[in-house]
Amino acid sequence: MKENIIYIPIVSIKQVRQSKAKYNSALSRPDDIVDLIYPMIKNSDREAIFIIGVDIKNIPNVINKVSVGTLNYVCAIPRDIFKPLILSNCASFFLIHNHVSYGDICPSEVDKKVTSELYDSGKNINIILLDHIIIGQDKKYYSFQKAGLLTTGRTQFQR
Repeated sequence: MKENIIYIPIVSIKQVRQSKAKYNSALSRPDDIVDLIYPMIKNSDREAIFIIGVDIKNIPNVINKVSVGTLNYVCAIPRDIFKPLILSNCASFFLIHNHVSYGDICPSEVDKKVTSELYDSGKNINIILLDHIIIGQDKKYYSFQKAGLLTTGRTQFQR
């Protein structure tokens, strides 16, 4: 009788740096986040989700484009969001996505639900969602933290 032998892959995991974004200080306000991400989305014809992972002093240590969607919808599951944050040893993160529609930066009910779910997921693994920012045309933005829809338990832009 022949035994079935199964080979289990032994792996190591690493990130691949694709490029660099220049920034020289801690993120101290939502405008800083918009300034950092806007060049990456300003000409986009589809919605995209980005994360900025930060250390305990809000110094950015990773930016990741998590997902690209359609004209009015983008989706990402929590593991796609948290994987680069875990690999980069992030303490906290900012979630950013764009609205392609002119002038509309108000969050949808789906945006609110996703924010709540990511906040809860992050609490479970000690990577705190500090803010969810929706960026529209001409650098207009909506901050969940500033609007009072996200309370993190610590000052958002703590140094």
